[in-house]
Amino acid sequence: FGQALTDADLSVQAFVEVALLARYPQIRFYGEEHHSSLNMKYFNQDSELCVYLDPVDGTLYYRDNLDKFNIIASICNRKEMLGALCYIPRYDQLFRAEKGRGAIRFTREQALRSAAGTPLALNTAGRMAITFAYPETEARLKDEFQVVDVAREYTPEKGCINMNGLLLGECSAVVFKKAGLIDWGAIAFIASEAGAVASQRDGSPLPSIDMLRELCYPPVVVGSNAEIHAHVVKLLAKLHK
Repeated sequence: FGQALTDADLSVQAFVEVALLARYPQIRFYGEEHHSSLNMKYFNQDSELCVYLDPVDGTLYYRDNLDKFNIIASICNRKEMLGALCYIPRYDQLFRAEKGRGAIRFTREQALRSAAGTPLALNTAGRMAITFAYPETEARLKDEFQVVDVAREYTPEKGCINMNGLLLGECSAVVFKKAGLIDWGAIAFIASEAGAVASQRDGSPLPSIDMLRELCYPPVVVGSNAEIHAHVVKLLAKLHK
């Protein structure tokens, strides 16, 4: 998964970079494909605000012509996320959240004409959890949740559910051993603004952005509501730190 890269990743990032430079040259910018960027050096690296971009989250899905890939952008200060977008083109769905103002779901057509959209409702009834290369977690959850390990179950022919399933209502919990701020962290933020609860594995709050190593959170648990979150944290309580 980590090695997947396409021309689309580079093209989307370059497009967003140029658009941001034309409108907001005073901010910082960080894209996942920063090593290949021609434009990041032109942003103001001293700005308090930064736009983070994953130009094609789930590049392997995109490369294999599957539908569960996203374009994810977020805006943060040096401590916390202030807003995020997740666009799933093949589902014609865009999810937007602002800190303290909830999360909204749009079709592409609604977003383009600045229509109101609808409040995002998460799946709080199901018992499906997803994880990624984290077998210890699967062992703890499997008696009470249907658990999908994306790293193991993905196939080029069919793919499998991934973290955007939380926004699409396909799962009710997500547990990741390592969650990047610019992708899974942004999806967790959107879900949290819709009523989900996100925390570290032991239930403690997620660290601030300035405390992250390589823009990655430590093990993260997201439950679509407080009850599911607390139950998952309880099931994981015996895992070694």
